[in-house]
Formats: sequence, C-alpha cells, structure tokens
Amino acid sequence: MKKILHISIAVFFIFSTLLVTGCKKQQPGPPKPQVTLNYYRLFDDSDTMTPIIKAFEKEYPNITINYKKFTNVQELADLVVNEIAEDGGPDLFSLPNTWVKSNYKKITPAPSDLIPTEAYQNTFLDIAIQDLIYGTGEKNAPQIYGIPLSIDTLALYYNKDHFEKQLPERGKPGGTWAQLEQDIIKLRRISNNNILQAGLALGRADNVNSAIDIFYALLLQNGVDFYHNNNKTATFANTPATKVANYFTSFAKVGTPYYTWTKDFIAPNQEDQIDKFAKGEISMMFGYSHLYQDVINRIQIAKQNSKPAIELTDVRIANFPQLSTDPNDQLAYSHYLVETVSRTSKHPREAWAFLRFLVNQQNLQTFYKKAGFKPTSRRDLIETQRENAIYRPFIEQLGYATSIPLVDDFKFQQIFTNAITKINNGASTSDILKQAQQDINQLIPSDGVEPPQAKL
Repeated sequence: MKKILHISIAVFFIFSTLLVTGCKKQQPGPPKPQVTLNYYRLFDDSDTMTPIIKAFEKEYPNITINYKKFTNVQELADLVVNEIAEDGGPDLFSLPNTWVKSNYKKITPAPSDLIPTEAYQNTFLDIAIQDLIYGTGEKNAPQIYGIPLSIDTLALYYNKDHFEKQLPERGKPGGTWAQLEQDIIKLRRISNNNILQAGLALGRADNVNSAIDIFYALLLQNGVDFYHNNNKTATFANTPATKVANYFTSFAKVGTPYYTWTKDFIAPNQEDQIDKFAKGEISMMFGYSHLYQDVINRIQIAKQNSKPAIELTDVRIANFPQLSTDPNDQLAYSHYLVETVSRTSKHPREAWAFLRFLVNQQNLQTFYKKAGFKPTSRRDLIETQRENAIYRPFIEQLGYATSIPLVDDFKFQQIFTNAITKINNGASTSDILKQAQQDINQLIPSDGVEPPQAKL
C-alpha cells in the first residue's frame, strides 16, 4: 500500500519541483487499490476546493476525496477528537495552528521521503517551521505535522477619512503604541464620558473583536513568558503581565488619557463592531485579513438600504503597532489553519500526498483566486502578493509572525475574557491574573504543550 504513490530517489529535487509545478506523473504499472480519503476542512466551500480535488483525482484515479465543510472550529475539533477516540474520523482535517502542539499525538506526521524537512523549510515561512515541525523522530529527528495554505496575522484597520481630517500631517496611524495613543486623543469624540466616536476598539474583551489575540500580542511584545518548564506550567501572572493587562483595559477606563471605549458602546444584541466601523463611528480596529471583505460587505449593504456608511476607499489597513521603531523588535500575532492527517487514517501516505499536491505553487494560486485573498504560506509567493496595496500589511508581517501554543483555544479565551471583564469592573489585576494562571494550569496536561524540539 505504501507504494501506491511512486517517489523517486531524488526526493528533494522532485518535492521542490512538485511544489512549483504539480504532481509527478505516475509510471505505468499494475492497477492500484481504490482509496477513499475523507477531508474535514473549515470555512471554504466545496466549490473552492473542488477544482484542486478533481485535478488530484485525475492525476491519481485510484484515489477519491470526500470533502466536508465546517464553519465552527469547536464543532470540528470536538467531532475529530471524539471520532479519533473511537478509532475513526477523517483522514485529513483542519485545526488552528495554536492547537497543533497540544494535539500532535492525534496526527500522523508526514513521511520524510514524501515531504523532506529541508524542502519544507525552503518552501514555507518560518512560523510554520516553528509551529509544525517537532523532534518526534528517532534521536529527535524532525517530523512535519501539518501544512498551512495561508498564514494570517493581526493588523490595524482604519478610517482614512478620519485621519485626513484629524491628522493630515500623517494621514494614517502611527507605527507604535505610543503614537497610537496620541492618535486616539485626536480621533475620539466624547460627551460627558460617553463615546460618540471611538478612536480605537480596545479596552474590553466582551465587545471587542479578536480581543484575546490582541492581549496575547501585547504579552509577547512585552516579553512575558507565557509558559515555563518546557511549556508544562503557565507562568504569565507576573509584573510585566500585570502592566499589560492594566494597559489593555485602560482604553476603556474613564480618566485615562486615551479613554476611548465602553461596555455600552456596543451593547449586546445591537450593532456589532464591524457595523460601527462601517458607519464611521470607530476610527481604528484590529482584525485579520478576512475582516476586510466583511467590512466592505457591511458598507455596501448599508448604502443599498440608504443607511449611513463610510466610503469603500476609506477602509485602509496598517501594520500592527509595535513598542518601538526598531526593525529587529517587531512582532505580529498569527492565527491560521493547518491541514493535517489523522493518526487513525488507514491511508496516511495518500493523504499527505494530497496535501503536498494542494500546496504546490500553481494549486495554491488557484485556491487564492477561488477563496479570495489569503496571505500566503509560501516564500515564493510573497513578492507577488506584496503588490496588492490593500492587503500589503499582512504580507509585510509574515516575516515576524508568532503565536502561543494553547491547550484549548476556546477555554483559554473564556478564562481571559472573564479576567479582563473583572479588571474592567475594578478587581485587582494581580489577583485576577493569578486566578487565570491557576485555571489555565488545570488545563495543561502533565507532559505539557510542547512536543520534543526538532534538530534542524
């Protein structure tokens, strides 16, 4: 069965070529057994994936791929975990990059002859190497646990018109947090402590999009070590983290110089943050690349219904703010999906061969055209995407993207959302972070969330 897909001895050359041009043509031989692969993927419609799946099936007529789309990360994660526990489940599935390290034992690593580590390093961005290659082979030899189709980072969305009117000397957000604070003072509109126009959507976790990812980014920028002892213990409840939490919540605290957000500015069951931005009531907000099309759609809907809305051309994107202007001190928080192969798959080699086919240069470009813009995971497509003026910040940030491995993203988010809300309500920041640290340590398995490090 392992010889279903012919691999030449010149592995590195062939893999590098395949990643650019496509799959190697099969050599004539005896009929191969029919194989069916079940693929669970998040968000993308079957219409997006079908052209690539059909091309693979044409190249390998003995392999059929059944594709199933999911729209809820937790639903997919729970289903995969339960099915794998019963020795079933899909052959291929998606999961967030921050979940891979804590779930690597549920994955079959890629065959080293099919996807050589050196070729992977030469093809994919450094964050994928950090997140997805572990020293689980013999003598800590590197093994690959996933392949990303795209790598996304948090960036700063802003209303160009607001900046032209209030900060014409720059016309765009400052590149540092200190500059952003001053921008907020000029952009916000307040009456009797009521926010009429928010300078920045930040300060709370219960009504700010991607709030916890922003908090993670600030922790990392400020040098907070989230874990200790090979990621077996959470140790973030320290003085730097307390300062970060106080800073984060200060944007929603009356009396601070850059107060710009409240609990009631976006009340439950009312307009959300995207609607507020589309109406021109928020000058800046953080988001990933997919947010751009969401904003454009809201503006178009508002205009169609004769409701207030900003101009489409006023939706702009800037890089995530940094602590300093030092180019060696940059960091952007990354969150992206990883495609991988289940440990219960009866056909792991064929499954990994499909993923290899899926991420070759030509097929990824086809995928991007069908799915809409997605920041690339491949080094050799960066320059092409950099030409896109709208999304350029997401491409510029790829070289310094980073993340935090999480045991359970949703439970971590819930813990930190509750913690930040309590700080908003006046509780002791230090005490609340210690409780959050304790709650997270209860979730960490005894062997930690860090697989053995690879020798690369």
